[in-house]
Amino acid sequence: MTAAISQESDPFYQTESDPKKFIERYLKNYAKLYYTRKVREIEKLIGRSDLSGKNVLDIGCCGGYFSVLFAKRGASVTGIDTSVNAIKAAMYYAKQEKAACTFLHGDISVLERFGKGKRFDLILAKDVIEHIEDDNSFLQSLAGNLTPGGKAIITTQNWLSFNYFFEGAIRKMLGQKKWVGWDPTHVRWYSCWSLKKKLAAAGLRATGFSGSYYVPYEMLKALKIEPRSRIWVVLDGLFGGRWPLNRMGWSISVVGEKGKY
Repeated sequence: MTAAISQESDPFYQTESDPKKFIERYLKNYAKLYYTRKVREIEKLIGRSDLSGKNVLDIGCCGGYFSVLFAKRGASVTGIDTSVNAIKAAMYYAKQEKAACTFLHGDISVLERFGKGKRFDLILAKDVIEHIEDDNSFLQSLAGNLTPGGKAIITTQNWLSFNYFFEGAIRKMLGQKKWVGWDPTHVRWYSCWSLKKKLAAAGLRATGFSGSYYVPYEMLKALKIEPRSRIWVVLDGLFGGRWPLNRMGWSISVVGEKGKY
């Protein structure tokens, strides 16, 4: 199975070896209004309940933003990433935040060596699956590492979105028929239907969707309109959790729940 990679295509995620500098740049992204849209939708799906006593896995954890968030809410957290620089930075960040987390270098298969049969109540795979060639095996691995009744939250890019219809049409007219998004390491698109079907094949039931990035930001930039100002973010936020628009964001998040028996 192809390894999960860090969550961004920005080269510093692979090249910045200084954990402090890495985290400084990493957290700047999470402080941007535009970037917080996806974070808020993921947090809605997770809910605000106490995670004390819960085992949580953060796949493609990068600098550990969500790993630390989970740990502060009482969870026993394991974060994995294929970037050595990301893992070092996540360790640094967790130490600074006084959050107890375990970080492992590798993809989900690393759990076979270090997990010792541990199963997880919650697994987050943020912006990972679209990088993986054998996504069916990846989802089966997620299901196999969940406790009965456990949940996996998967966030990825969605072809059923305004951004895709606008920009995708333009790119196809320009001859870019195999365009798979702004990150060249992506291998495919998804939709609420394809995700639901793939989850079911892996033994997981889709129980919730949420979306973000409804505004065609790249087109606004081309028109010299500031796409990340507060007004656009507020408008974007009005749609994220509402049916049917919760299935139509450029970024889509789905909850896959494993049966209890």
